[in-house]
Amino acid sequence: ADSEGINFLIAGYQRYRCPYVWLRTDHERLVQLDPDEELDKDAPVELNTINCWRNYDIRPWDVIVEIVCYALDPWPENPFAIDYDYFDKITMEERVVATGAMLEFLRRAYLRRYFCSEILLEDIKRVSAELSVS
Repeated sequence: ADSEGINFLIAGYQRYRCPYVWLRTDHERLVQLDPDEELDKDAPVELNTINCWRNYDIRPWDVIVEIVCYALDPWPENPFAIDYDYFDKITMEERVVATGAMLEFLRRAYLRRYFCSEILLEDIKRVSAELSVS
């Protein structure tokens, strides 16, 4: 566990037919507890995406967006920010596969119309351009 960051556990169970999210680090900013109270690490975090999972077309990346925005204040401009330097550190074969997977993920996220959709579209253009240059 990272003592400086915020750690979440995301797990999906076939039996319950939806994922659950647990906060795995004590973080005073996220959880308001009384002085004599301890964080119940066995109780999942209440998230809208999890509550709506069975009734709406919720995707795992919807949960990720909510977790990122739950944990960070202010919200990031783009919860799906790409580490472009990573692509320079891998082999050409890995880059082609990773870039293809990244483009498909960005496409799906863009179609969800998040608050960062315009940034996602710019990322799609940039990743596509870098793939054609490689």
